[in-house]
Amino acid sequence: MLGAAHTVELPFVFGVTGLPELYGEGGLLGPVPAPAEAAAMAALSEHVRGAWLRFARTGDPGWEAYDGEGGTVMRVGGDRNVSQGS
Repeated sequence: MLGAAHTVELPFVFGVTGLPELYGEGGLLGPVPAPAEAAAMAALSEHVRGAWLRFARTGDPGWEAYDGEGGTVMRVGGDRNVSQGS
């Protein structure tokens, strides 16, 4: 279990999820992924980079801002969907 996994997003932000040193025993991203998982991680990285760049350029990552009152949130993962926050 990772616990509080600070910086785990950085390989996705910088598009380096394919680096072998990020995987295996003690690797930030866990075990070496199967080819389909590696492709999904690369696609997720592309999505994350796009959101960060869009936010840097325009202040809008591509979804409504979370208002702290249970509004919508973007759940970044395999399905990348906007849903009600909690």
